[in-house]
Amino acid sequence: MTKTISPSKSESSSQTLVPPCYDKQWWDEFRENEVAEILALTKEKNSDYTGGKSCDNPFANFDGSTEFGTDPIVGVAIRMQDKFQRLKAFCKDGELAVRTKGDSVRDIYRDLIGYSLISLGMLERENGQPVDICDTINPYD
Repeated sequence: MTKTISPSKSESSSQTLVPPCYDKQWWDEFRENEVAEILALTKEKNSDYTGGKSCDNPFANFDGSTEFGTDPIVGVAIRMQDKFQRLKAFCKDGELAVRTKGDSVRDIYRDLIGYSLISLGMLERENGQPVDICDTINPYD
């Protein structure tokens, strides 16, 4: 894979820059690297959000939403909606008001992937097999 070379301030501006090649090989490597980072991040976050290493329930924080009369999968969907609201603000304004570590647009997309994985795991736990989310939640019941 070709990497972009950016000259430092001390280097001559006459150095040749090699543009990145966004081909299928790049895409495959990008996806593998991104998924590996997301898996590592969600593992660490899951430990923190569920009560630490001593808690064996990977969904403990969302299961707690039942204390407020909310189905855990709905709790995940609400958190995802929060992320979508931030993306809508970014699309409208071209920037986020909060841009600290862990609050970038890239982080929002990674969080949405993490929440999607949590949702899929919760659905599998509930039914013992993969299911369509529309089969498990009917707001009109």
